[in-house]
Amino acid sequence: MHISYLEKVVPQKYIISFLNHGIKDTNELSCINTDVLNIPPNIFTYCKCIVSLARIPYIGPIFAAILVNVGILSIDTLANQEPISLRDRIINFNSKNHYSKTIPSLSKISNWIVCANQLLKTNSLE
Repeated sequence: MHISYLEKVVPQKYIISFLNHGIKDTNELSCINTDVLNIPPNIFTYCKCIVSLARIPYIGPIFAAILVNVGILSIDTLANQEPISLRDRIINFNSKNHYSKTIPSLSKISNWIVCANQLLKTNSLE
Protein backbone atom coordinates (compact mmCIF):
# COMPACT_ATOMS: atom_id res chain seq x y z
CA MET A 1 0.00 0.00 0.00
CA HIS A 2 1.11 3.57 -0.56
CA ILE A 3 3.02 5.24 2.25
CA SER A 4 0.22 7.82 2.53
CA TYR A 5 -1.77 5.04 4.25
CA LEU A 6 0.06 6.11 7.42
CA GLU A 7 -0.92 9.80 7.16
CA LYS A 8 -3.73 9.57 9.71
CA VAL A 9 -1.50 8.11 12.43
CA VAL A 10 2.05 9.32 11.77
CA PRO A 11 3.21 12.97 11.80
CA GLN A 12 3.43 14.47 8.32
CA LYS A 13 7.15 15.22 8.65
CA TYR A 14 7.89 11.48 8.76
CA ILE A 15 5.70 10.75 5.74
CA ILE A 16 7.61 13.47 3.87
CA SER A 17 10.92 11.95 4.98
CA PHE A 18 9.83 8.54 3.64
CA LEU A 19 8.83 10.09 0.33
CA ASN A 20 12.03 12.18 0.10
CA HIS A 21 14.01 8.95 0.42
CA GLY A 22 12.03 7.30 -2.36
CA ILE A 23 9.88 5.13 -0.10
CA LYS A 24 6.45 5.13 -1.70
CA ASP A 25 5.18 1.73 -0.67
CA THR A 26 4.81 0.43 2.88
CA ASN A 27 6.35 -2.90 1.82
CA GLU A 28 9.64 -1.06 1.42
CA LEU A 29 9.79 -0.33 5.16
CA SER A 30 11.06 -3.83 5.94
CA CYS A 31 14.29 -3.32 4.00
CA ILE A 32 15.24 0.22 5.02
CA ASN A 33 18.01 1.25 7.39
CA THR A 34 16.57 3.76 9.89
CA ASP A 35 19.90 5.61 10.11
CA VAL A 36 19.49 6.73 6.50
CA LEU A 37 16.00 8.11 7.07
CA ASN A 38 16.74 10.33 10.05
CA ILE A 39 13.53 9.08 11.65
CA PRO A 40 13.50 8.03 15.32
CA PRO A 41 13.64 4.23 15.62
CA ASN A 42 10.46 4.16 17.74
CA ILE A 43 8.51 5.97 15.00
CA PHE A 44 9.90 3.62 12.37
CA THR A 45 8.95 0.56 14.46
CA TYR A 46 5.50 2.07 15.08
CA CYS A 47 4.99 2.42 11.31
CA LYS A 48 6.11 -1.16 10.64
CA CYS A 49 3.74 -2.51 13.32
CA ILE A 50 0.81 -0.58 11.86
CA VAL A 51 1.56 -1.86 8.37
CA SER A 52 1.85 -5.43 9.65
CA LEU A 53 -1.51 -5.28 11.47
CA ALA A 54 -3.14 -3.72 8.41
CA ARG A 55 -2.82 -7.10 6.69
CA ILE A 56 -5.85 -8.17 8.75
CA PRO A 57 -9.16 -7.35 7.02
CA TYR A 58 -11.01 -4.35 8.44
CA ILE A 59 -8.07 -3.07 10.47
CA GLY A 60 -7.37 0.34 9.01
CA PRO A 61 -4.63 2.71 10.09
CA ILE A 62 -6.58 4.12 13.04
CA PHE A 63 -7.41 0.76 14.62
CA ALA A 64 -3.92 -0.54 13.82
CA ALA A 65 -2.50 2.48 15.69
CA ILE A 66 -4.83 1.82 18.62
CA LEU A 67 -3.76 -1.82 18.71
CA VAL A 68 -0.09 -0.85 18.72
CA ASN A 69 -0.74 1.60 21.55
CA VAL A 70 -2.37 -1.12 23.66
CA GLY A 71 0.60 -3.44 23.13
CA ILE A 72 -0.42 -5.44 20.05
CA LEU A 73 2.73 -5.06 17.96
CA SER A 74 2.33 -8.02 15.61
CA ILE A 75 -0.11 -10.43 14.05
CA ASP A 76 1.28 -13.11 16.33
CA THR A 77 0.41 -11.04 19.40
CA LEU A 78 -3.07 -10.30 18.05
CA ALA A 79 -3.68 -13.99 17.40
CA ASN A 80 -3.18 -14.75 21.09
CA GLN A 81 -5.62 -12.20 22.50
CA GLU A 82 -8.92 -12.72 24.29
CA PRO A 83 -11.59 -10.60 22.52
CA ILE A 84 -13.23 -9.16 25.65
CA SER A 85 -9.92 -8.21 27.25
CA LEU A 86 -8.69 -6.63 24.02
CA ARG A 87 -11.92 -4.68 23.59
CA ASP A 88 -11.63 -3.37 27.16
CA ARG A 89 -8.08 -2.18 26.45
CA ILE A 90 -9.19 -0.52 23.21
CA ILE A 91 -12.05 1.25 25.00
CA ASN A 92 -9.75 2.40 27.81
CA PHE A 93 -7.11 3.73 25.41
CA ASN A 94 -9.59 5.41 23.10
CA SER A 95 -11.52 7.07 25.93
CA LYS A 96 -8.29 8.83 26.96
CA ASN A 97 -6.80 9.51 23.52
CA HIS A 98 -9.81 9.86 21.18
CA TYR A 99 -8.28 8.15 18.15
CA SER A 100 -11.64 6.90 16.85
CA LYS A 101 -15.26 8.01 17.10
CA THR A 102 -16.35 4.38 17.19
CA ILE A 103 -15.22 1.25 18.96
CA PRO A 104 -15.13 -2.04 17.07
CA SER A 105 -17.73 -4.57 18.12
CA LEU A 106 -16.75 -7.66 20.01
CA SER A 107 -17.65 -9.63 16.89
CA LYS A 108 -15.27 -7.55 14.74
CA ILE A 109 -12.45 -7.94 17.27
CA SER A 110 -13.07 -11.69 17.36
CA ASN A 111 -12.86 -11.74 13.56
CA TRP A 112 -9.53 -9.89 13.69
CA ILE A 113 -8.19 -12.58 16.03
CA VAL A 114 -9.50 -15.40 13.83
CA CYS A 115 -7.97 -13.77 10.74
CA ALA A 116 -4.65 -13.31 12.55
CA ASN A 117 -4.61 -17.02 13.42
CA GLN A 118 -5.49 -17.98 9.85
CA LEU A 119 -2.76 -15.74 8.49
CA LEU A 120 -0.21 -17.29 10.85
CA LYS A 121 -1.31 -20.78 9.86
CA THR A 122 -1.15 -19.93 6.14
CA ASN A 123 2.31 -18.39 6.51
CA SER A 124 3.60 -21.43 8.41
CA LEU A 125 2.48 -23.70 5.57
CA GLU A 126 4.42 -21.76 2.94
